[in-house]
Amino acid sequence: MMRRVKRVTGLRAFALAAVATCCSLAGGLAFASAPALAEYTESFSFNAPETGFSEPLGVAVNRSSGDVYVADSGNNALRTFSISGHVATQIEKASMPIEGAVPDQVVVDEYNNANKGDVFVATYGGGAVYRFGPEGKYLSAFVEGLPNPTGVTVDEAGNVFVALVFENEVLEYNSSGQPINAAGTVVSAGENVVVSGGGQTFQTVTVSPSGNNLYVSASTGGTIQYTLESGTYVMTKTIASGDHASAALTSSGNILVDSKSEVSEYEPNGTLVTSFGSGTLGESQGVGSNGSTVYVGDTRNNLVYVYTSGVTPPAEPVLTVEKEGTGSGEVVSKAPNEGLIECGSKCSGEVAENTEVTLEAKVSPGSEFKGWDSTCESEPSATECVVTMSASKTVKAVFDQEPKPEYKLTVTAPAEGTITGTGGIECGPSASKCSVEIEEGKTVELKETAEAGFKFKEWNTTPSVCTTTNPCTFTMPGEPVAVAATNEVTHAAPLTVVVTGEGKVTSSPGAIECGEGATKCTEEFEGTVTLTAAEGSEYTFAGWIGCKHTGPNTCTVDVTGETEVTAVFLAKGKEGPQGNEGKPGTNGADGTNGGEGPAGPAGPAGSNGSNGSNGEKGANGANGAQGPAGPAGPAGPAGKQGPAGKVQLVTCTKHGKKQKCTTKLVSGPVKFKTGKDASFSHATLARAGRVLAAGTASLSGGRLHLRLSSSKALKAGHYTLTLVSGHGVHAHITREAFTVS
Repeated sequence: MMRRVKRVTGLRAFALAAVATCCSLAGGLAFASAPALAEYTESFSFNAPETGFSEPLGVAVNRSSGDVYVADSGNNALRTFSISGHVATQIEKASMPIEGAVPDQVVVDEYNNANKGDVFVATYGGGAVYRFGPEGKYLSAFVEGLPNPTGVTVDEAGNVFVALVFENEVLEYNSSGQPINAAGTVVSAGENVVVSGGGQTFQTVTVSPSGNNLYVSASTGGTIQYTLESGTYVMTKTIASGDHASAALTSSGNILVDSKSEVSEYEPNGTLVTSFGSGTLGESQGVGSNGSTVYVGDTRNNLVYVYTSGVTPPAEPVLTVEKEGTGSGEVVSKAPNEGLIECGSKCSGEVAENTEVTLEAKVSPGSEFKGWDSTCESEPSATECVVTMSASKTVKAVFDQEPKPEYKLTVTAPAEGTITGTGGIECGPSASKCSVEIEEGKTVELKETAEAGFKFKEWNTTPSVCTTTNPCTFTMPGEPVAVAATNEVTHAAPLTVVVTGEGKVTSSPGAIECGEGATKCTEEFEGTVTLTAAEGSEYTFAGWIGCKHTGPNTCTVDVTGETEVTAVFLAKGKEGPQGNEGKPGTNGADGTNGGEGPAGPAGPAGSNGSNGSNGEKGANGANGAQGPAGPAGPAGPAGKQGPAGKVQLVTCTKHGKKQKCTTKLVSGPVKFKTGKDASFSHATLARAGRVLAAGTASLSGGRLHLRLSSSKALKAGHYTLTLVSGHGVHAHITREAFTVS
């Protein structure tokens, strides 16, 4: 198939600059710190299956998968190959979406942006750049309606550059396909020309990761570098002269130039490193680099040649830049070593031994450059550092945030309290640090602690920075702040909760959380407090002492002075076995026979006859009903009595203003110690942990008398009797001997 330039200009066919998937900038990757490629030797070549290649042009490699993409221009297709050793296996062949669209330069977007992994193909005759997926399948048109696009490349921001062959222009688009200028601003179509070559004939284009340098290969003029300066691309140097088809960048930042009969490697300053392929290549039209491997498309031999670097030069010294501090900025290397360091993103690079490198610090807004470390041999200006690379070196640059202005914070404490907080504020009757300078934007916290008999009421601030909560937290504004606190009289008094057994007590208002590992048992309150009891797993709640019962497990207490409430939790007792059933009594004696029943009915009268002898006597009538049963016989003996029940004791003792209660489960005889208060004021009868009866108990004549009101009929069985004596918070347990059966 005749190439477009041949047909129009008579020039030799040309191809795209393929992307180096491992490290080539055209492939979208940052330079790695690797030695320059040298002494390339032919490794192998491969063709396409079935029809074979027809003028293969652009070549690109996916760094992640190692797959190789070839623009098969004569077959209007993009072919995708997997490489294993010296074997290339085709895994996809995708035709161009419209007839006559000739695929030219190919590039893989290897960067972490919206199109990562996608393959872009510039098509001469199709007037478009098409987008394919990583597997080589067609996705969509990226941009259409272009005059003769032959080159395409992508930078790390996802910006796409397109070379137009006859217009000798390079256009720029963002990752969404919108036209943009060199400064990155979206513009109208036709206003996105970032490079214009005059009389040169542009073939392909390659870009550095940062987008700062464009390398344009032209059939007249060679390979030319354009550098972004103040929002405009300016031609800065010619890497090499001649009739060039494409270019690619190596892992070390060197430039591979395809001059259609051989491939040459140049340093950024234009120094030739090596050349290869002469005598083998018929007409090379596309080159791509993947680490130490170079792929070259040959349109005359219809093959893709693979070259590898057989000799690696000694490692060059590595210059590394480290940024420190709280601020931000960038360090770059200056000419003639521009591109060596762009930190930012590229903070190390190899350089020839004894090369003198000048570094420059560029400060980001809101930061300031504080200086270099001692590695610098000289500092021509406050932001420049010069080092001679006699060996690998590391240079540290310090960027700090610009200091923000400070404003005065003044606090006024009430006569009955102290304010403490940020910056060492401690202001009150016995402390006098009541003002401090605070940096704008810093978080400030102030807390007011009231003296006994008072409580915090409100903050008064200028400007308004505090809410009604204490402590007050705010961000220091760009102006002075005055804060004052006021208190009010409080009648709060301490409320102490004592828990016996296992359970937890909480309060509303919420402050008390006492029992089962919680230790917040004392807090000051003013007014009515509601307490709630929660039983432990093996305990049942028995009741309150010193608190008004309001529900199954709640009570209220009016706190007007120092107050103590006890919550009693009792261990759940187990019911004793039931006694054996008594033997049945004997049957009662038989009752007497009933009286004679009434006579049967008379027979019919006989006819008058002669007087005969007397007839026989008639039969007796049926017996009458049985009479009532006689009295019952004596009852049988009673069954054996079951074992004695158990008694749960609650014992409370007074320790100063505190009261401690303990519980004990006993059986058999129980002794109660008789005190001044010899009557029991409260008694409960429970079974299996459930209270079934409650009331009062009294002790008289050595005997215990119970008056209980049950919630349901009591059945025979074994119960737990609980006795609590006394009134209010001064409760006593009175003991006397008795047995519960």
